[in-house]
Amino acid sequence: MSSITPLSTTPTSVPQLPPMISSLDGPTPEGQTQPEQRKEVATLFSPQAILGRAKPAESVCQRQLRRLGVRFDTPPPVVGPGSCGIASPVKVKSLSGGIDVVPDATLNCPMALAFAKWVKNELSGAARMRYLSGIKSIHQMSSYSCRTMNSKRGAKMSEHSKGNAIDIGKIKLNSGKTIVVKRPGFFAFREKGLLHKVRAQSCKYFTTVLGPGSDVHHRDHFHFDLRQRKTGYRHCDL
Repeated sequence: MSSITPLSTTPTSVPQLPPMISSLDGPTPEGQTQPEQRKEVATLFSPQAILGRAKPAESVCQRQLRRLGVRFDTPPPVVGPGSCGIASPVKVKSLSGGIDVVPDATLNCPMALAFAKWVKNELSGAARMRYLSGIKSIHQMSSYSCRTMNSKRGAKMSEHSKGNAIDIGKIKLNSGKTIVVKRPGFFAFREKGLLHKVRAQSCKYFTTVLGPGSDVHHRDHFHFDLRQRKTGYRHCDL
């Protein structure tokens, strides 16, 4: 009967692989001290660094903007003092039909979407009907701005401080005509008709509508915002 040779129980040496990250308790090849190395690794894997490298998925709101033909950038979150800031801002460059926004408007996405819909559904058609011309550009006077309401000391923070408002100062047509949003002259019938029409329709898209005649602070522009009130009330000065 043949004998069976027992397996050797002598441990064999296993080659050691170099560590992927050197120990924080030992010297580094570059001669860094332990505190320096800890700081370097902590910075590399900090939440800010990880968020900076990650590309967030496009939101439903952003997809709706693209379907409307809005051209926009998605800058990093806007962080301001106190309650100011926008978690997911969009910088609107142009609207449906290639209408430029001058200068670019930094808004939160729902506000940008409401503005884009108002321009497409109300302003563009009203301009063509009265002037037989498309719109070349819309000139905004304020989008995101970390300030109080009407910039008054001690007042509540404005919706502008959250990118939740936009002020429109003038509208330039492809024909070269410029419509300034202020109380038109006595004989400016077409301008009056256009501004009254689009202002009246704007309350379907925004929760606050102010403009010439509302108060001294809005004598030369439209103010639109999406302020949320507990009662669901919409403040529309028409």
